[in-house]
Amino acid sequence: MSRLTESYLSIKDGSILNAVPDTMTKSFFGFAYPQNLFYPIYTILPEVFIRLIVVNGWNAYIIFTILCNFLVVNCKNKLASR
Repeated sequence: MSRLTESYLSIKDGSILNAVPDTMTKSFFGFAYPQNLFYPIYTILPEVFIRLIVVNGWNAYIIFTILCNFLVVNCKNKLASR
């Protein structure tokens, strides 16, 4: 969740180019922590953009999870129909 918050705050501050920051400086009380050590940032960018619309982090997470499940079920059905 801290990665989502960091990307959301970076975009909210007006810097769309900072949507993929290298270090998290807004969370962990300003302690610089590398953001993309283990997981690529591009997997959470859709959720960050949903949060810009919804504003509430928890609701954005739920919408993103429902969207992912919907896409997985649609892909599964398309592959099964072949």
